[in-house]
Amino acid sequence: MEKKLRLNIDGYFIDVVIKSASYFHKTSHYSYGQIYVSCPLNTKEKDIVNYIKRCYPKKVLGKFPSDYLYSENYCYVLGEKRGLIRPNSLNPITSNSIVIKNDEDLKRKLIKLAKDVITSRVRMYEKIMNTKTHEVKVNSMYAARGKNYYSKGLLTFSYELVHFSLELIDAIVIHELAHDFKQNHSASFYEIVYKYCPNYDIKIKKLSFGVKK
Repeated sequence: MEKKLRLNIDGYFIDVVIKSASYFHKTSHYSYGQIYVSCPLNTKEKDIVNYIKRCYPKKVLGKFPSDYLYSENYCYVLGEKRGLIRPNSLNPITSNSIVIKNDEDLKRKLIKLAKDVITSRVRMYEKIMNTKTHEVKVNSMYAARGKNYYSKGLLTFSYELVHFSLELIDAIVIHELAHDFKQNHSASFYEIVYKYCPNYDIKIKKLSFGVKK
């Protein structure tokens, strides 16, 4: 189980994803402009805020944008902000709108779109990088954006990549396909990554802090 909180941390309003745990883990990480913390769901918000303040200096917190991945009325899809039309909504439906029943319906639609988009990018870069064909799966991932199960010919990706532009999605696809050649993160591995994605470091920073394009 998980829940999302929008917390005021040193004057910055940041989305914090709480992953349910039996005790407060003294570790956290950030990705997609969100901070992930493992702790009991009933942990007091002030304790979470104080913990995050100890983990991250203001210069890091200030890099998180105030424009979130999604809210009650909008959702970023492939780097573009799209309106959400919920039941009984008075907002007009436009060609850019996404009609949803509830948050779970939105998640299902995002996962399906992520699977279609990421699979197509994998197929394109398999040809460019001259790798084998992989099975592609998409799901919720906390500590990684993608994984290459080399012996199984399987790639898995976080569905939250669907919020970002194709340019940023491609950086993760290239990273995972590069593991077909090097099953580590050595200098030679990153030589392959940068060969196909010269601005890889810039794109990873954007994914970390939630910059959509």
